[in-house]
Amino acid sequence: MYEKRLRFKAQIILNLENPRIANALYEALTPETHSLPRYERAEVIVKKLGETKVIIEIRALDISALRAVMNSFLYLVHSCISVLSPMPREVLKISN
Repeated sequence: MYEKRLRFKAQIILNLENPRIANALYEALTPETHSLPRYERAEVIVKKLGETKVIIEIRALDISALRAVMNSFLYLVHSCISVLSPMPREVLKISN
């Protein structure tokens, strides 16, 4: 893909408290960078810095592609963190 064609860029920096969640999130997102549609309107790179920082870099041909990919990855991040984070005790109580 030609570098100059990807004019629009976004960077999402996630500072997580738990290194295990950061590792799991990085491992979950990395394969998704290879599953973008074949017409390649966008490119995603996921990096891990230190113990708790995950960076998602998105480059796209147009603003619509940037928004679509960014929304998809933010939804994946939200889903992963929701599953990996411990549930509050109130949720686990069974009411009679």
